[in-house]
Amino acid sequence: MRKIRTTIIKKAEIIYFMAFFCGILLANLLGIEQLKQYSIFNEYFLNQLLYVSVNYNDLLFYIAENRGIMFVLLLVFSVTKFGIPVHFLYIIWNGFSFGIAMVSVIVNFGFKGILVLCAFLLPQYLFYILTYIMLFYFSWQWADIVKNEKYRQPLFSKKIWAVCFFIVMILLFFIGIMTESYLNPYIIKKIIKII
Repeated sequence: MRKIRTTIIKKAEIIYFMAFFCGILLANLLGIEQLKQYSIFNEYFLNQLLYVSVNYNDLLFYIAENRGIMFVLLLVFSVTKFGIPVHFLYIIWNGFSFGIAMVSVIVNFGFKGILVLCAFLLPQYLFYILTYIMLFYFSWQWADIVKNEKYRQPLFSKKIWAVCFFIVMILLFFIGIMTESYLNPYIIKKIIKII
């Protein structure tokens, strides 16, 4: 069983990095001018952020709605036979997007752009990634339960563990939303002032 677990994790890593490199390739094919003009990581857009007044409550509802829809969709698919394939599609999308974003910030700001990208992603993505790993594990465990594998006792055969697992997952997701809404705008403005 450990071999199967390692195989799924390795497949997820390989797929993520392939999508990441495809994103880098597409961004390079678009050309420097396209990335400088239309990317949200261009200098004009970031300078405008310095003067924007943030309504944190509106931002919270906006982020909760957008992140929440994806979280609920992934959770719903996790308890179906499409759970693992949907998670792999989500991994592909994230890798591809990150590849494009990485090229975009480097084109616009050089290697200082990595600081800009980190400002946009931290600290909330630390919580989102942990939430996603737990959700992926949940989907994988659910697939084991549905297959009725007898040589292994899944974590979710014990209800108390399942409830605790789910509460921790929701808590991490909630902390991610709160940090993205209230802490991340402050970090972005500080980093933009430095650059």
